Amino acid sequence: MQLVFGIELTLSSILKLRYGYHLFDAGSTSCQIHGTMISFLLRSELIVFMVLAFYRYFLVVHNIELKSWILISILTFFTTFIATSILYGSLTQEIRPNSSYTLCNAFITPSVISFTFNMALTLLTILPCWTTTYCYFSIGWKVNKRLNELKAEAIETRSSEALKIIRKQRFRLAIQHVIVFFLYNVNYSLSYITYFLRLSIGYKRPPFIDALSIFLGDISIMGTPMVTISFQPEVNNEFKIIFVKLAAKLKKAYNGIFNHE
Repeated sequence: MQLVFGIELTLSSILKLRYGYHLFDAGSTSCQIHGTMISFLLRSELIVFMVLAFYRYFLVVHNIELKSWILISILTFFTTFIATSILYGSLTQEIRPNSSYTLCNAFITPSVISFTFNMALTLLTILPCWTTTYCYFSIGWKVNKRLNELKAEAIETRSSEALKIIRKQRFRLAIQHVIVFFLYNVNYSLSYITYFLRLSIGYKRPPFIDALSIFLGDISIMGTPMVTISFQPEVNNEFKIIFVKLAAKLKKAYNGIFNHE
């Protein structure tokens, strides 16, 4: 999905260099195709990452491995709704360019149908962001709790090396939490705030604010794999925890032999 998203953005950027902003004129075929793909990919990608975070949350925090059919059912339900909604928007010409003309989006026209679908799709952006944040913070809390237990063992065995590793792990854990918070909350906050201002007082985002909101959202999409794959807090910390525990036990055994002698 990341690959398709990247290819689509690259092609649209090349075409915009050739044809200018008129590529995204309202009602144009290019705007309809681009808006349909972008609207679906952005939201579906967040759902995929939410499902992965949900799976890891149950596995690490509750020691429950969710069945594949449960995960597939959740993914299918949300992506089907997203696809159906956006396809309907495309067929009814509800896809229009944003004020900055950086992309085309679904359901931004001032109509009751557009408002209803836009509200639902916005909630399907907020829901995975907050769910993913909660899941990763819960995983971090569980890992930190285990690190505290290992710290007590390291202090008992007077293992300075183990304490050093634990401090590094806590630092990495803190960085992971900061990245998760920024990717799924801070970066999308501008979009949330301006959207709810639009609902309450009819606020319209000027081109610069609109482009900035989209830019921050793109950063989140690009940075999400770093959280879900590169970091993998539960896997990464499991290996570190095993190593620290083993080092502490070896140190304790070594001290026991020396003291005995």
